[in-house]
Amino acid sequence: MPIQPHTQSDVVNVLELLQDHLIAGDPALLGSLEESAASQGTSVAAMQSSLTALVQNAISFVQGEAYQQGEDFHSRHPLAGLAQAHLSGAANTAATPIGDELPCEVVPFGESNPIVWAPVMVNILIEYMKPKAAFQTATDARSFKTIPDRCTIALLGDWGADNDHAKRIAAQVKARNPTLAIHLGDIYYAGSEYETQRFLANWPFGPNPPAGTSYALNGNHEMYSLGIPYFGTLLPAFGQEASYFTLANDNWQLHGMDTAYVPFSINGDVPATKPGVLQRVLGAIGCVFTGHENFELTPDARLQTQWKWLQDKITAAPAKKNILLSHNQPVSAYLPEFEAGAFLCDQFRQLRQTIPAGENAVLAWFFGHEHKCTIYRDDKTDFRARLIGNGAIPHSRQTQVGAAEDETGAGCTPPYAMNDGIIANDILDIPGLALAISGFALLTLDGPNATVDYINEDGSLFLRENLTGTPNQVLQWGKGYGPVASAAQ
Repeated sequence: MPIQPHTQSDVVNVLELLQDHLIAGDPALLGSLEESAASQGTSVAAMQSSLTALVQNAISFVQGEAYQQGEDFHSRHPLAGLAQAHLSGAANTAATPIGDELPCEVVPFGESNPIVWAPVMVNILIEYMKPKAAFQTATDARSFKTIPDRCTIALLGDWGADNDHAKRIAAQVKARNPTLAIHLGDIYYAGSEYETQRFLANWPFGPNPPAGTSYALNGNHEMYSLGIPYFGTLLPAFGQEASYFTLANDNWQLHGMDTAYVPFSINGDVPATKPGVLQRVLGAIGCVFTGHENFELTPDARLQTQWKWLQDKITAAPAKKNILLSHNQPVSAYLPEFEAGAFLCDQFRQLRQTIPAGENAVLAWFFGHEHKCTIYRDDKTDFRARLIGNGAIPHSRQTQVGAAEDETGAGCTPPYAMNDGIIANDILDIPGLALAISGFALLTLDGPNATVDYINEDGSLFLRENLTGTPNQVLQWGKGYGPVASAAQ
């Protein structure tokens, strides 16, 4: 059985080695910092100190991330994600994409191989210190597109992993010949140039898809590479102008949103840095509430163009039903994810107050970020909330049947159904390890009606629902599936 080298312990070892070289004053590393230090008006010694602290924070963060031995590990710490991306890219070439199939013992990143390690570590730090790619503004001419009144739309969340699961899903999408396909974000490990090229090579419509067939949202992993390959390579390949857009016909509008450029934000505002929900949760998982982490301190007014875009498009077509698409989650059944998404959900409520249709303006919201597939209870949410982040990353089988509660007893978002299907483990031969199956959603628009099929990577059905019917109207359950035990409460 091939071994996945990027386990949690592998990533910690990588970061500890990077920290050791910083502390020891590795000449190759310090030399690489001279230009950055000069441009920032600081000294190499000061930058060495701040980066050492940063790496230590990353180590603590990674050590605290939930992980089951045998799963693919994809850290949510930007520096760790960059480390994984650089190591994978160095072991993979266009001619020999084998890095993720090699035992970690033979991947040449040990301390005894400075010829490999020196440039890899330098590249990690240099990339981390780059400025973000420029945020792009959408225009009606290129980002407000007409789609057929009857069409099928494949929605893939957290799919950019270049693994067997992603390739199986791409084959399932192709077999159904959808009108278009939309990726809800996350190219692993860090949306690097190499990983973006692999994403395009695996895309169901090919690396140079026909115009109007392919769209991609921004994800937190794309921003680990500061969005540079996402804005500079992926969007041009798709003929996509900006990281937000609207697809419309006579009955519907689908709004793709960027909630990763400023994490969990539509308009560029950021949460207040005061004691409370977000501070408590982020502190508990070792996340520093600043800069390149899960949230930012500095607002970005450029995203006001996205906010105004949504307001204008929804207001201009009050009779149409609206569906939101994003990477980050506005709701969750899990406490840390629920509280992380609270700011995004609050922003949605603010947006809803500014448009004439009010609380009826948005019918549904599809999102990823969590590597799960969950249909939330429609009677408990402001919109039909659908998590489809199980696009490619093997993860522990779903076992939760209700919404988690915080220490005050307040509940998270209750699920109606969770995809608890499993698939044979093709990464590590660990007895008893059950990895959740990956999948995607196929949205069918037919005049004013809409149905959604949630399809597994083996072609089996999780469920088919009538999105425009009564709350949680399931038209067909896949074999072995049904509502969670708490759905009737």
